Amino acid sequence: MTKSHPAARRTLSVQIACALAAGLFAILLASPARGITIDLSYDEDDSPSFDPNGTRLMAIARAAADYWEWHILDDEEIHLDISWDNLDGENRKAKYVPSYVPLDSIDIVLSTHADGATIPWFFDNTPYANEEFYPLNHLLHRDLNQTHADAAFAGPNVPLLEVGVEAFALADSPARGSYDLLSFIMHEFGHALGMNFSATDDDYDFDSADIGGLDVGAFEAEGYELVLNTALMNDTINYPGLRRFPSATDILATHDQGGFTNFNLRRIDLFGGHSEDWHDTLNWIGGKAPEWYNDAFARSGETVRIETGLVEVRSLLVDESSKVYTAGNSHLKVIHELRVGNAAQGTSGEVHVGNFSGTPWLEAESLKLDKGLVHLTSQGSTLLVHGAARISSGGTLMGAGTVEVQGELNNDGEISAGTFFLFGSGGDLLLRAIDNGKLDLDGGQEPILDPGVSAFVLPGQVNDEYGRITAVSGNLRVLSPLADAFNGTATIGRGRMMNFYQPWSFGGNLAMRGGTTAAEAALLTGAEILFGGTTTVQGIATIDAPLVTTQVT
Repeated sequence: MTKSHPAARRTLSVQIACALAAGLFAILLASPARGITIDLSYDEDDSPSFDPNGTRLMAIARAAADYWEWHILDDEEIHLDISWDNLDGENRKAKYVPSYVPLDSIDIVLSTHADGATIPWFFDNTPYANEEFYPLNHLLHRDLNQTHADAAFAGPNVPLLEVGVEAFALADSPARGSYDLLSFIMHEFGHALGMNFSATDDDYDFDSADIGGLDVGAFEAEGYELVLNTALMNDTINYPGLRRFPSATDILATHDQGGFTNFNLRRIDLFGGHSEDWHDTLNWIGGKAPEWYNDAFARSGETVRIETGLVEVRSLLVDESSKVYTAGNSHLKVIHELRVGNAAQGTSGEVHVGNFSGTPWLEAESLKLDKGLVHLTSQGSTLLVHGAARISSGGTLMGAGTVEVQGELNNDGEISAGTFFLFGSGGDLLLRAIDNGKLDLDGGQEPILDPGVSAFVLPGQVNDEYGRITAVSGNLRVLSPLADAFNGTATIGRGRMMNFYQPWSFGGNLAMRGGTTAAEAALLTGAEILFGGTTTVQGIATIDAPLVTTQVT
């Protein structure tokens, strides 16, 4: 199979992403849940001059074994003999040689030559990082051409099944133009772990418990490969500068002949539809609920609930009309980023924290509320963000409870006090910056430079402060100082209050929509206000705070 790929260009963002990737794989391999043991030994009979002791080969082989050990949790042990040889006459760069004698080792052979020349292998000195390759793409079943999907899989479509994990070498990377030894060894290890013969039919069957109870298999191609051309276990890895890792399809396919039933996927997608219980294993592709070392994705359009206890995930995406609910005294902890919705795709998600009782807690290192809703549904609810919290123009943070940020809360969307769960009162929404945190309630972004064109400005998003705060369904209490003057839009409804506990400056639009009695007044109160904005009043409105007025319109 021939592919054409443009040269990648290393940029600052690429360097940052690569650094993050290094940390990502370190966390991946730190999982406490290892099961299978892959023992390795080296056969030095045909060692080449470029690796006379096999140390370079074995370092990569050990990394390949570690990746597979992380993914397969069954308590088993296999032994593999690793060696070099000249396979030029066999027209292959690597091969798996099964053992036909019980307890004997399986041979994995890497070729030194192809087409009469030494193979330009890429020996990765940091095989647990990924800095030579970018970006790392995760392909899903729904990304496939339907004709190829039908040819590659038996059984019903599973749109969110991962079908490939790959990256291409950067233009200035030593991996560019070379064959990635790590990918080839992981491929041959896949054969050793079960993708070596489909005894009963022409596909590798998944365990139905790992795929929502469905009967799904990956069709076998010649040479015990997968038909799926995005998989690690497809011969399209024979391409210079390409790195692939085991995808969910590669991993789950080892069940058929390897007999493995316990898996750990790096990325776990909500299958949904079986129940609304987060802990229901049939709800998740891979047959287990995500844990602290897993990236979790809720994008099936289904609803899932956490009723009690602590749930930790590495990261969480809630998108494509999916909903996550926490209740009671539950604690959902996202160790890295919580992302809700995708404005670029026009899709949204929802996260609801709390019900009628308890003290539920949502905690994240960072929050990107891109399009959709984060809803605190009870006064005892807490949202804690250790780093940055970004509310984009299509995002809404609403409810009753406490929001605490240690980084900067930047609001380009809407912060709305009150929840319909608290009938009548709506409750109070408290905003607090802790440690060195900041509250930027009217948002505004820095200009974004496109190096291929010029700076571009999106009205309402860049260099504008159009964030909205509302106290219509409940009361808003801002406990900490603002990062800068508020130049967005503030709305206070009938019988509602907006209270700033620290002096602040106002230069935006204030709409006060009170009722016809004093009890129904729209109230702005608290500390001193440097007032220079525009106010619109309907009904009875009260400003009960010291004013320093530059203008009143």
